[in-house]
Parts: sequence; structure tokens; C-alpha cells
Amino acid sequence: MLSRVTNIGQNNNVLNRLNTAQNKYLELQNQLMSGYKVSKPSDDSLNTGKILNLNRELADIVTYQRNISTAQGEIDTSESVLAELGDKLLRGKDLAILASSETNNEESLTAIKNEVKELLQTVKNFANTKYNGNYIFSGLNTQTLTYFEDDAGNINYQGTNTGDHKREIKISDTTQVTVNVDGEEIFGSYDATQNTGEGALGTLGKFVAYLEEDPPNIDMVRELIDEFETSANQATEARTFLGTQAQLIDIQSSNFTNNEITLSEQKSNLTEVDLVSAISNLMTQQYALQASMQAASSLTMPSLLNYM
Repeated sequence: MLSRVTNIGQNNNVLNRLNTAQNKYLELQNQLMSGYKVSKPSDDSLNTGKILNLNRELADIVTYQRNISTAQGEIDTSESVLAELGDKLLRGKDLAILASSETNNEESLTAIKNEVKELLQTVKNFANTKYNGNYIFSGLNTQTLTYFEDDAGNINYQGTNTGDHKREIKISDTTQVTVNVDGEEIFGSYDATQNTGEGALGTLGKFVAYLEEDPPNIDMVRELIDEFETSANQATEARTFLGTQAQLIDIQSSNFTNNEITLSEQKSNLTEVDLVSAISNLMTQQYALQASMQAASSLTMPSLLNYM
């Protein structure tokens, strides 16, 4: 027996096609206006997980790049200070050699002493350098003044004890860098009451004291020449270490830059509209919608069935 499609079934079919065409047209129109293919998970459930993972990876890169910027800034500051420290120590060595000469008169030695005092103050200021609100040579005690000079002229280290000074910053899921060096080892300390000390501050402190003796203790000044050389070498070694950390940062930063470009492109392909394709698809869908509307309009036209 032949079956017959009723008017109601046919009408529903046409209306459904019209509704589908209209929704698709509005979807394409919204995409073209917003520039995004996916604005909510239901727009593309298949790729939503991929998009969320890409967003997470991109957010991680932003966080690590912020850490990299902080680490690089502190390392650059430390390297700059250590470079200047090395220059001051070499100047101190030159002055020690100059003061060792038997031809110096009182006026010459006074001039040398005054310059050494200035070097001592400058080096103490170097030791108390701050970056981003932190004393960079205080080890873990970054809110504590690194060196304090009391009324007696003693210059003492107040940072973290040697061996427990390292500060590290994570710059990737698997990499972290050390951003500081041992301030106490480089700058040392000075005991004015005993005229003893080590490191840059100790050597300069003793230098001033020897020149203030009456008569100036030139023999002890000569022994400081090697100490200045040793302290300058320590500053150079510290700079070399920080240089290796800076290289790690540069490599990781470059990797992140490349990864960010790749991930952004992947996300763009999944979420952003291709303008040419979007316009073409919208026009095609517009024709389909018009066809559906014409089909739907024919439903309102009388047929013989209306009179049966």
C-alpha cells in the first residue's frame, strides 16, 4: 500500500530546515562580527579541551617570563656591581703599590689614604646594593641591610651565613636559576679594634689603618697587594657564575618566545575566524536560508487538500 506524507509532516520538515538554516546563519554572522569561531565550550565541544590546554600553556609562559624578567634584572644588577667592584679593587692594588714606594712624602701618603677611604665607602655601598626592594648580597635575608658599620668602625655582615645564601627562581617546569652570589665571601668584613679582616672590605679597612699609623706601616701595605688581587679574582669568578645563569635564562626565554608563537598560532587556528572563509560561508548560508524561507512561504499557499 502506498503511504502519503501528510501536510503536517511536510510542513514540520520545511520549518525544521528553516530553523536550522536560520540558526546556522546567525552563528556564522556572530562569528564574523566577533572574529572568533569559539566563544563558549558548546560552540566546539571537540576542540574545547585543546583550547583550554593551549590557554594553560600560554598562561604558564606568561608567569615564567615574569620570573625570567625578575631573575635577569637581579643578575644584571649584580654583574654590574661586581664589575665596578673589580675596577675599585684593582685601583686599590695600584694605590698599595704606589704607597709602597719609599719616595712618598707625607702629603702623597695623605692623598692616597683619602682615596682609599673613598674606595672603602664606595665598596660598602656596593655591598648594600638593592634591587626590586631587596638587598641582593644578603643571601636569604633580603630585607636586612647587608653590612653595618658601628661607631668603632667595625664593618659586619648581617646577611645569611655562608653556605646557606643561595636564592633560586624557577624559570620553567624543569629549570631554575641561582640569582645571587655569596656576599660575605666577596666583601668579607673588617674588625677595626684588631685591624683584621678579609675580602674587599677587610683589605681596604686595613689599608686605611696602616696609613694612619705613625709612621705609616708601609711593610704591611705591601702585603695587601696580593689580597687586592685575590679579592678582584673573587669578583671575577662571581661574575662568571652569574654569566652562566644568565645564559640559561637567555636560552629559556628564547624557547618561550618560539613556543608562544607556535601555541598562539594553534589557538588562533582553533578559535579565530578566517575572514575570507567566513564571508564565503555566510553568503552560502544566506542563500540556503533564502531557499528555506521560500519553501516555508509556500506552506501558506492554498492547496486542494485545504478543501478536502
